[in-house]
Amino acid sequence: AAGEVAANVEGESVRLRLPAPVDHGTMPLDPLDESVHGHFVRAGVPHFVILDAGLGPDALSRWGPRIRRDPRFGPDGTNFDVVIRTRPDRLDLRTWERGVEGETLSCGSGAVAAAFAARLEGGPATVRVVPASGVPLEVDLPGPPQAPEAAVLTGDARFLFSAVVNEEATRGFPDS
Repeated sequence: AAGEVAANVEGESVRLRLPAPVDHGTMPLDPLDESVHGHFVRAGVPHFVILDAGLGPDALSRWGPRIRRDPRFGPDGTNFDVVIRTRPDRLDLRTWERGVEGETLSCGSGAVAAAFAARLEGGPATVRVVPASGVPLEVDLPGPPQAPEAAVLTGDARFLFSAVVNEEATRGFPDS
């Protein structure tokens, strides 16, 4: 959704300058219960972010499937993020990702959405976001809290795997 994004490789890190996230307001986690609110954020894709709500360790599996398909987020649904501020400049993040239909270990748009939601609540412009993988990402949101100029996402560049596709797997496909 962001289009082409240039990546700057800096040693062992990659830095991306992404379009600014957009705030679509707060709403209750459960339309029938006003006690827990989240931020609906578009960070390239939609995210519903719950900050520091004390929902417990099973919050993602309990709420993820419901929130992902909640009609308030339209026919495509939303990703769902549970965030705990462990320090003012550190967020621990767990993401239920639509399409994956389960928890994803690291989500760049989720890190941006979490950082933006925290900034909307008075957090700093630059935070370290630690997803379920444990591999931290840095998110910088330069500019005013409600309308940052961009989202700058920095994280490790890692080689994950290599594969060889055999002839049988490509049979029937045109040569490229």
